[in-house]
Amino acid sequence: MVHLPETVLSRYVKGHVLPTADRAEEINKTLQRFMSLDKELLERIHFDDGGYFDNTAIIGDTLLLERAVQHAVGKFAGKRVTKIMTAAVDGIPLATLLAHRLGVGLLSPRSERGGSERVYRGNFRASQDCCCIESLRPRDAIKKTDCVLIVDDISTVARHSGP
Repeated sequence: MVHLPETVLSRYVKGHVLPTADRAEEINKTLQRFMSLDKELLERIHFDDGGYFDNTAIIGDTLLLERAVQHAVGKFAGKRVTKIMTAAVDGIPLATLLAHRLGVGLLSPRSERGGSERVYRGNFRASQDCCCIESLRPRDAIKKTDCVLIVDDISTVARHSGP
């Protein structure tokens, strides 16, 4: 597929030699034609009779999550993102990996408030036909100067037509 000798590819895979940036980009573009992230994600989502989806095959696959993170890093690296926030529990693996790769803070979901802590209450709607998720954050977790990237497990699916 990439028109390179097996010996060269073996050295790249084992890390003995690294490709130039141009060659790495060329290899990546070629492989993306055969290994579409969108297609892979859609193939792994299964819907039940009620229209709800089971994304276990996605959030449990760290290699697939790493591909998704790499895709997001390509889109958001160099942008002014200071925090990654996820609204739902299933978004935590992807949000955590992305926050780590971008070197920014992580805000994970909370469904209830503890003690007398003052909180922000946020409602997120994935689409007009989809659920509304309520998430609570401590008031001091987000500052006015923060630029927050919201990562969620459902947002990719909501863009596409249903089951």
